[in-house]
Amino acid sequence: MLALNGYRAWAARSRSQADRFEQFATRLQLNPDQKTKVQQIFGDTRQQLQTLRKESEPRVNEIRQQTDQRLQQVLTPDQWQHFQQMRDEMRARRGRGGAR
Repeated sequence: MLALNGYRAWAARSRSQADRFEQFATRLQLNPDQKTKVQQIFGDTRQQLQTLRKESEPRVNEIRQQTDQRLQQVLTPDQWQHFQQMRDEMRARRGRGGAR
């Protein structure tokens, strides 16, 4: 079921991106050649950013773990649990899921 929901979310984002690009191309009155080239530029950029995110992910996770450790030293167990719930809710609203 989770895989199906993930696919649906991905498909909706893909449609949304395609729709936004079409609006963008229409507003700029791109000719077919420009449209192809701009799509390639955006695709290349997206790939570069994905690579960068993958490269930086271990360091980002390390910083998050350090932050969690520091927060646990300050918050009571109940506050820590409440904080985790709040964080998970925020992640779910952003579409990233809440599990860590």
